[in-house]
Amino acid sequence: MYNKINRIIYPAAYVIGISVSLLHIFLCFDIYSDIAYAYLPMVRGFVAGNWRAAFSGLPVLVPAMAGIIAKTGLNEFTCIVVVSCIFYIATIPVMYRFVKYFFPEGDYAAWGAFLYAIAPKIIRFGCTGLLNSSRNFFLILAVYLIFSYKRKARISKLIYLGLSLAGLALARGEGSLAIPVIFLGAAVLILADESFKLNSNSIKKTLTVWGISGFVLLAAVAPRLIQTYHDFGVPFLDARQASFVEKVTAFKLNDSWDNINTPKPFPRIIYKHYIPAHKEKTPLISIDRISKFLGCLTRGAYEIYLVLAALGLFFWIYRRKGYLYEFCVIAAVTIMYCATYYCIVSAYRYFTFVLLMIMPLTLQGCKEILSLLARIIKEKYLKPILAVGLIIITAAQIKNGLEKIIEHKYDFERKSGEWLWNYAEKSGPMPKLRLDKPVLYTQSAPVGYWSALYFEPFQMPADKKSAEALKKQLIENVDFIVLEAGDLKANDLIQSTRAFRKLDNPFKQDISIYVSIHSNLNPVKRNSGN
Repeated sequence: MYNKINRIIYPAAYVIGISVSLLHIFLCFDIYSDIAYAYLPMVRGFVAGNWRAAFSGLPVLVPAMAGIIAKTGLNEFTCIVVVSCIFYIATIPVMYRFVKYFFPEGDYAAWGAFLYAIAPKIIRFGCTGLLNSSRNFFLILAVYLIFSYKRKARISKLIYLGLSLAGLALARGEGSLAIPVIFLGAAVLILADESFKLNSNSIKKTLTVWGISGFVLLAAVAPRLIQTYHDFGVPFLDARQASFVEKVTAFKLNDSWDNINTPKPFPRIIYKHYIPAHKEKTPLISIDRISKFLGCLTRGAYEIYLVLAALGLFFWIYRRKGYLYEFCVIAAVTIMYCATYYCIVSAYRYFTFVLLMIMPLTLQGCKEILSLLARIIKEKYLKPILAVGLIIITAAQIKNGLEKIIEHKYDFERKSGEWLWNYAEKSGPMPKLRLDKPVLYTQSAPVGYWSALYFEPFQMPADKKSAEALKKQLIENVDFIVLEAGDLKANDLIQSTRAFRKLDNPFKQDISIYVSIHSNLNPVKRNSGN
């Protein structure tokens, strides 16, 4: 670990981070459905000054930052990718300081930053417009700040702590749950310094941390609370918090809450966090749920790093390296997030934060393996072997992380969306609802975004009665429907209405596109390949 190559590792982390970010900014066109349905319409709201669309009930920080950038004329998706990349890069120096706290000597901090920058899951989910990179940045920053404050108390650190907690809460809704855990963690660290004696000094220090950081936190989130109170009657940072706030306070949701549609001319955003009627809730305690949770946890933490961290934990305890209470705080924060994601049955990308939290242990595991190799392989052979291995592993991990750039699995979504808009634009004159754009129901949110039409999520009804109601709604209000070509039930449902004609589109192996026979967007003669 201690050789000349370490001098370039930390700068290399930045070079990789910036390079990977630029590749995504200029070459990434695959959009996750969450982004297309929820966050890009918010960005469009900022651009046009439609503040109800911009400040919906969804987490607002990243869309707001992207909206500011979009004012320059950049594509909305590019802007939200830029913001996610900014947070991805900004986490590099925070990771360096976080690891440096546990390894004051040597160059482990540089290696921690480097391993973070090249982690495939971090790249894949941190540079593509998702909210992961912003959550990871504010979370690791907040945890580091309470550790740093314990070592050297400064008021400025408490101000930054308050701001980081505000960012954590505004970046993702569950960030609000981490705030009390981090505050309690700060109190535990202070009490540990006082040998757990509850005296005036420990109480004063704890109240100072809570008071200053809490004031800054409230000041930073106050505008959002005021806005949601004004619009919905209940102050909240994320729509999933609204019903809870209503239950435990005197606030009541107003009529705007039931109107889940944003004002025209923007795609409608669903404010409420719901489970579609045709999906059954998985029992809280079940083999399937536990199995999925463990799979998501191990994949999100990145299996290689997790194995190294397990090895590092064993030797950390064996060698009595200390930092017991710091690791208790890390464990508490990790458990809180994991418990939250367990309850809502999340995807594995939600768990990338674990990779950051276990980085000190991952590096300890690396240290033990390198020590073992140094005892069995001569130094003159070991150095070139490690150098070549490092290059191969780095290249392989970056290639893995650049999946969206290299594979283009869903490029048909962008192309079909643009094809659909071209069809609608040339068909004219006006769609059914006499809006300035046609209305699209789609199973593919990215197609809806790239089409630039008003789009709603298409969901299969739960029963026959719901199916008839959906058919009526489609016939009366919808101009286009986009379905997955392989979803035979959905395609049969639309064809049974006899109100929609299937278009011969260039991407029919992936998606089916239907146009209403009652819409003005259905010319008799048309070259369907245009």
